[in-house]
Formats: sequence, structure tokens, C-alpha cells
Amino acid sequence: MITYLLAWNPRRAPWRERTGLLRRLEAGLPAVTSWGMLSKSIRPGDRVFLIRLGVPPRGIIASGSAVSGAYLTPHWDPEKRRQGKSSRCVDIAFSRLLDTDAAPPLSVDDLDTPPLDEMHWRIQGSGVLIPAHVAAALESRWSAHLERTGAGSSADI
Repeated sequence: MITYLLAWNPRRAPWRERTGLLRRLEAGLPAVTSWGMLSKSIRPGDRVFLIRLGVPPRGIIASGSAVSGAYLTPHWDPEKRRQGKSSRCVDIAFSRLLDTDAAPPLSVDDLDTPPLDEMHWRIQGSGVLIPAHVAAALESRWSAHLERTGAGSSADI
């Protein structure tokens, strides 16, 4: 399965929808949002993981799948939007989203252990392709993390 790493840095961009998405998932409803990314190649059905960077706690906080291909939209940054710049986005349906006040992320320290350490996790831009063998290991580590923290089941696909 093709898998991408999306990034969120609260220091650079607030995520106002996060609480609403958490509530939707808790109620068993779809949690779909658009997300900025660099890749043009993402397709509906591709797997995504979201990593929180910049501000602790850092690590994987969500997983889901793309429900659209990449498309252009006015830039999320108000200053860049005023300059007429655009952003590439993708629509994501999150199947798991951690409330980091209640459950820790799969930490960057955990990601820096074999075989996950073959991937550079502290990415500068969102939408980095995760190699297939690393993605398979991440799926396993993520499922175990969700079970261990009580934040979800291993049926996350």
C-alpha cells in the first residue's frame, strides 16, 4: 500500500478543526478534512500518517486515508494568500486521531528505532512517501501503540 507522512507543527499553524474531528470519531462519524502537502502523486485510498512536530509531544498522532487526489487551493497562510499564492491539498479521512492531552503519540524516539529509523521523520514539508517496508513496520508499531495506550484497536486500516 502506498503510504505518505503528513506533518503538523502547532507552532506554524493552529489546527482549529482538531477538536471537532476528535468528537466526530468518538461518535463513530467520518472525520474528513483537507491537509496541505507537497506531493502531487497521492491518490484516493493511499494510506496516511500524521506526525506532530515542533511542539511536544512529538510523534505520530493520526492515521487514515486519502479520499481525493492532490488539488490546489488558496494558501492556508493569510499573508501568502494575500500574495495570491496557493497550496496543494488532499482530503483525508482520519480513522484514528489521538487527543494528545489524554494519550501520548507514537513518539519520535520510538520512530528512531529499527526498522523505522530508515525513514527521516523530522520532515520539513508534508506529504513525504514512506518506503513500503517502513510503512509495514509503522502499521504494526502504530497498532501496538493504540492497543497499549487504550486509544484504539488494531483494526485500523
